[in-house]
Amino acid sequence: MNYQPSIVIGNQPLGREKFQAALFMDVQDQDAQLSLLEAAAKYELTLPENRYTPKFPTPLNTSVFSAMRVAYPKEFLELDEPTRTSFMAFYRQLDKINTTLGKRSALIPSALSNADAHIKMYDKLILEDIDTARNATKNLKRE
Repeated sequence: MNYQPSIVIGNQPLGREKFQAALFMDVQDQDAQLSLLEAAAKYELTLPENRYTPKFPTPLNTSVFSAMRVAYPKEFLELDEPTRTSFMAFYRQLDKINTTLGKRSALIPSALSNADAHIKMYDKLILEDIDTARNATKNLKRE
C-alpha cells in the first residue's frame, strides 16, 4: 500500500487559490489513506491476543505538504490564519500517527510480555488521532 501523491510540485508560482486547491487535493488523498488505516486499526482491535495482520498500512506520506511549504512559502503565508492553522494541525496529526505507527511496528517482533496490550493501545491512539486529524479540516472552506 504505497501512497503515491497526486500533486506535482514545480517551480512556477501558484497563487493562493491554486496553492490552497493543491493542499485540499492532498488532504483528500490523505483522508483516503486515513480510511484504510482506520479500517486496519479497527480490525486489529478485534483480533485475539498476539494475532496481527501481516500487512498493516505503512506510514502516511506527508512529503507533499512539506515540499509545498518550502517551494511556495509566499502562498502558504497568504492563506488566512484559520486555514493555515487547520492545515498545520491536520499534518501535525499525520506526523503523530506516523510516530505511533513506528512504535507499533517496533513491537510486533517483540518478546515483551505485554506487547499485545501496547499494540492495542497504539491502535486505539491511531484511531483517536485520525478523528483529531479529520476534525482539524472540518471547517476549511473549499474555494
